[in-house]
This record gives sequence, structure tokens and C-alpha cells, in this order.
Amino acid sequence: MPDWQLEAAKPRDIDRILNIDRNAFDRPWQRRSFLEELDRKDAYTYVARTHADNGHVDIIAYVFVRILLKEMHVMRIAVEAGYQARGVATGLLQHCFKLAKQHQVSAMYIEVRPKNTSAIALYHKAGFQMLGTRPNYYPETGEDALVMVKHIKEQL
Repeated sequence: MPDWQLEAAKPRDIDRILNIDRNAFDRPWQRRSFLEELDRKDAYTYVARTHADNGHVDIIAYVFVRILLKEMHVMRIAVEAGYQARGVATGLLQHCFKLAKQHQVSAMYIEVRPKNTSAIALYHKAGFQMLGTRPNYYPETGEDALVMVKHIKEQL
């Protein structure tokens, strides 16, 4: 049983999400971007909350996805450094797979930096396969993004 619970993200969660995002990415999203995702009709946003023995509740991870037609796109996913490699990201992805089934999604896509080998390994373990690249996807470095896909229609 995980020591965290998954809940829908709310505007009051944005400060904590921004903090995790700044620590996880070379180019963090702006507050406006997260708030816009919360308002989109095609977006689904979740946070993982942990409950400490002293009653303190903290957000330790988040995932933002969009469903467009029969495709799900992982827009952003991150886990607080102290909770990485503890199954949190896997739990977030499993929740997304359930959401995909509910919406009859046939494929799920994610972009990842080639140097992010731990994320690539996680996505492979979750059933994603390499699809191709998006040239110059990261404007601050000119780096390409790897595009990964999980075909889920036949697996659900």
C-alpha cells in the first residue's frame, strides 16, 4: 500500500506543483500554464499527497494529461526528488492507464529528453515504446525530444 493518495489537482496546489516542477525540469512551466491546464475540458490533472504522522499533508508528485480524440498526451509528470524510485511515478502512470480505458483511448504519448535515462527506463517498464523524435523540441538547448507511445487499446 503506497504512503500517498492520488487526488485531482486544485488551484491551491499550484505553488507546491511549481516547486516540484522547478526542481525536476531545466525549463519549468509558468504558473499560468498549470492554471490553464486545470481549466481545460480535455485535461486531467492529479497530485499525489502524502500524510505524515504529525498530520502534515504534502504534495509529492503530479501528472497533467490531455485526451484528444482517442489519444492521451502526458503533458507533464514529476515526482519530488525524495520520493523518486519508490513507485510514485508508476502509480501515476497506472492511474492514467485506467483513465485511458474509461475514455476508450487507443494510444498514450509522452516526450522525454534523451538524457533522462531514468524516465526512459520507467516508461519502457510501463510499456511505452520509442516512436521517433521531435527535432529542436527544447528551445533552450535545441535538443530533440524522444517521442514514446503506449498502444493500449488491445491491452485494456
